[in-house]
Amino acid sequence: MRYSIDNHHAVAANEGVQNLTIHSLKRDGYIFLSPGTHRVTGAFSALSKDAAGVWTPAYECGADRRWCLETGGDSIPQTLNAENLQLPEFWDQPLQEKSEEFLGSGRAQTVGNVLEHFQGRGYSLPTNFDSTQPFHDFFLNEKAGYCFWFASATTLALRANGIPSKLVSGYMVHERLSSQLWLVRERDAHSWVEWQDDSGYWHTVDPTPISINAFFGDYDSFELSTWYHYLAGQWQIMIDRILADALAANVVRYGGLLVLLFLFVREYRRVAGNKTGTDGKHRQWQKLWQRFLSNSKLPARIPGPLAPMPRICQQAGRRPRCWQ
Repeated sequence: MRYSIDNHHAVAANEGVQNLTIHSLKRDGYIFLSPGTHRVTGAFSALSKDAAGVWTPAYECGADRRWCLETGGDSIPQTLNAENLQLPEFWDQPLQEKSEEFLGSGRAQTVGNVLEHFQGRGYSLPTNFDSTQPFHDFFLNEKAGYCFWFASATTLALRANGIPSKLVSGYMVHERLSSQLWLVRERDAHSWVEWQDDSGYWHTVDPTPISINAFFGDYDSFELSTWYHYLAGQWQIMIDRILADALAANVVRYGGLLVLLFLFVREYRRVAGNKTGTDGKHRQWQKLWQRFLSNSKLPARIPGPLAPMPRICQQAGRRPRCWQ
């Protein structure tokens, strides 16, 4: 299925359509789209947005969780959506006056003024805002915060100056394991802003201060952890390549079943035979097997070199007659 994404960003005139194929090694509902993506293709039965505006795919049963992104090329301008100019109920005169200080000669200059202000402030995960008016405390008193606060404040400041904008949430993918593997953690969650120019094209900006890089530096993975994820990723890539071929997948599936069946029969013959052990673990293992054989109605003794047939005797006169 091929879906159009309603985020069409302006691109350079000489930039053609580019394709990027991504495969998630974790079986979840996330789908990663790079800025500028205007179409996504994959084995989806559906592709929709959840309540938070996150693109969520529904895969068909057994489908390969791989998708292809189309970026660049001719972007399509969009008409004005009134929701992208809406301000919250707590918006008051002090917030409006503060926002109007960023007003420039045009939308691009206004955006630049807002970015210059917020990118020069401090970044901090712990916050100490007034619990009654946290946004006022962050915005007006210029306190340190994290990406969500900067993105929210930028979005509202642009809307207050008549610039359509929206808050975007996703992940700042920055930990590269190899040319094919990127490690994405929950702690990499990030927020940024998109704004619309006079022609209807959308642009992506990130108002979070550059000091966020120090935060990521403090959370760099240990070398052992990096190697573990690299090896796990390479292993998963190999498994996915094998299972992508129908013949190879069937060989793996049925070959595994035959190996399990062989091991089961061998163990059954060993335990059901005459060989006994003297150690406690062996006796306990035999008890478990005898219980399994009793519940499954399988014979406790089987003919063969490991389990000879029992002797049967019958009294006939003075001498018993025995045979096997």
